[in-house]
Amino acid sequence: MFGNLMNNMLIKKAIKEGRIDMTPPLNDEQLQIAQYRLTPSAIMYWIKGESKMKTHDLVSDGPYTFQPSEYAIVIVKERIVLKEESGVVGRFIPASGLIEAGFGITVGKLDPGYGEDGSPIVFGLKNLQDHENEYRVDTALAHIEFFDISLLPVVPLHLKTYDKDFWLQRVEYLEEYVKDMKRMIPKK
Repeated sequence: MFGNLMNNMLIKKAIKEGRIDMTPPLNDEQLQIAQYRLTPSAIMYWIKGESKMKTHDLVSDGPYTFQPSEYAIVIVKERIVLKEESGVVGRFIPASGLIEAGFGITVGKLDPGYGEDGSPIVFGLKNLQDHENEYRVDTALAHIEFFDISLLPVVPLHLKTYDKDFWLQRVEYLEEYVKDMKRMIPKK
């Protein structure tokens, strides 16, 4: 047994019990039979010829136009934190709407504790077309599935050197995102 895929009722129960922390709060419109649809909020893209990244907010700036074969990072609106002692792990799955939209996505998993420091969920998104391709806030992205492994024996989680190095690298480029978001906040 690998753990149990949580259906929509079990997801709601785990949120109510505090095993899953979700901000903004769970939206029933996004909850499916055993997945939760995630919402894109911003695109981080590389400035041509530089190692810097720039942020494009999909809500305030509107759609982002991907160049042919362009790869960028999508920041997800939802913040999901799985409590260390929750016995819940998450797995991201691509939305099938990306097929028609002409995009490919790189997704991973959600470990307990990730996001406690405010780090957002991010995915890699690539325009698979040989022409410009528009990505909007309502374009399909990905879903998260939750698995309850609380009844399985597990070795306590300790981050591997690879994970620590990777998270530190991610923090560097996300700091630019946070700076961009702060500049967008209207002054009082």
